Amino acid sequence: MLSVSITELAERSDDIVAELRAGHSLELIQGGKRFAEITPTEHQPSDEERKAAWAGVLEIMEAGLDLGGVPLTRDEMHER
Repeated sequence: MLSVSITELAERSDDIVAELRAGHSLELIQGGKRFAEITPTEHQPSDEERKAAWAGVLEIMEAGLDLGGVPLTRDEMHER
């Protein structure tokens, strides 16, 4: 968790926002005491991550699954 003062937040806002976007939490310090915490929202995958994940799913579907010696492809599953 990144700890910053209000002054530092104002001076380094671009860097600190980049840290939040990277998934790091932030605690704000004033007078040497923690008074607030900022946490990023749940990670939202980029378009590239989504495309890569979908390509992986399609690869598995095309290769089929071995279900005890009877590999089934996507098309075979729909035919049964």
